[in-house]
Amino acid sequence: MTKKYITAVFEYEEGEEFPAQIAAAFAKNEAFHGVKITAVSLEDEITRVEQLEEQLA
Repeated sequence: MTKKYITAVFEYEEGEEFPAQIAAAFAKNEAFHGVKITAVSLEDEITRVEQLEEQLA
């Protein structure tokens, strides 16, 4: 079976509690409806990749 991945970025204001809460929930790494969380970051990894791509262009 081919593995697929979804990437999501949440935007929030500094000091919000939700980012820490969702990261803690994801850290349990439990499958949910057949989906397993394989990585968690509290940074905007999509923007980082875009910046790297611009530097390499």
